Parts: sequence; structure tokens; C-alpha cells
Amino acid sequence: MFKELAPYVITATVIICTLIAIKIKKKDVFTTDGIFAVAGFALGLFITSLNLKYSNNYLISLGPLLAIACLLYLRFRTKILTNSIDFNLDFSSNDKKS
Repeated sequence: MFKELAPYVITATVIICTLIAIKIKKKDVFTTDGIFAVAGFALGLFITSLNLKYSNNYLISLGPLLAIACLLYLRFRTKILTNSIDFNLDFSSNDKKS
């Protein structure tokens, strides 16, 4: 079943990645984390292309997810690195159950 879906998944992944990659700044690519993100993107495309030969439910979801996530990181890199993410994990005694 997954083998028939592979060309559609590859096409959708390439289209989504192209739309994301249009907005990526070149200066973000030539950093250390940018190079690793590009390597992760290439690995994601490689795993996605493996669906044509070895198709299962793990490969068909892992490859596109990795490729898209790496490009999303490159696209929103400055927002991720500059905004402080506050995880408020303060549990007061009223929240605890006995």
C-alpha cells in the first residue's frame, strides 16, 4: 500500500520544501547549525526517496518530517534563537493532588 503512495509523498515533500526554502536567508545557511540543518534536509530527502524501493510506514513519515523540520528550522532560525521560551513549571501546592 505504501509503495503506491511514495511518488505522491515525494512530490508533496518537494513542493512543501520548495515553498519553505524560498524564504530562507543565505546568511542563515552558512552557520554551523545551518550546515547541519542542510545535511538533515538532504538526509530527509534521501530517506523519502528510499520509499520508492523500500516502502513502509516508518520511512514514508520519517523522511518528509525530517526534511520539512530542518527547513522550518532554517526559515525561523532567528525567531527561535532570539525569543526566550519560558516554560513555567511552577507547581503550587494547590495544583498538587494528595
